[in-house]
Amino acid sequence: MGDCTLLIRPGGVDSRPYSFSSNPDEPVLRFLVRRMENDTPDRSFSRWLTTLEPGEQVEVGPPFGWFRPGRTEREVWFATGTGVSPFLAALRPSVPVRPLAMFVGVREPSEAVLRSWMEDRASVQWAFSRFGAEGKPPRRVTEFVSQVPVEPDIEYFLCGNQRMIRGVAGLLVSRGVESSQIHEELFFQ
Repeated sequence: MGDCTLLIRPGGVDSRPYSFSSNPDEPVLRFLVRRMENDTPDRSFSRWLTTLEPGEQVEVGPPFGWFRPGRTEREVWFATGTGVSPFLAALRPSVPVRPLAMFVGVREPSEAVLRSWMEDRASVQWAFSRFGAEGKPPRRVTEFVSQVPVEPDIEYFLCGNQRMIRGVAGLLVSRGVESSQIHEELFFQ
């Protein structure tokens, strides 16, 4: 849980790392893939994945990584976009570990993947960055940092885009959180 792997186009033409969104106890592998309308070379692999039909092949590399939320209930989770994947994995076991709080940022409600499913399993607060989403002004995940408890036995897990991670980590440190309590899984964009 919380690990990554390389998904590889058959023949080894190209590959890209993805975080598992399935729990190790599950008999299937799950990944969260976002289809972007504006193709760039770094996003063409994700676009290819979204075109696959059932039965088509994708090669999977060995797991790697050290980002593992869901070990205790003394955790606070922050995610943007598909950075929610390792947290989905932590919420999937039959008896999931529930974090103290979970904050997820996406552009608009339609991008809130598995929203009600997550809300059934954790205390989730959403930040919609597009103006007018749900009739409210835009919000960023960083705005929630002032609400989280700061205690030496809490671990803070941040997964998503670089801007969010740098912003949240900086705010946590400024509130007295030790850097050893902050765990990051960075997506470069």
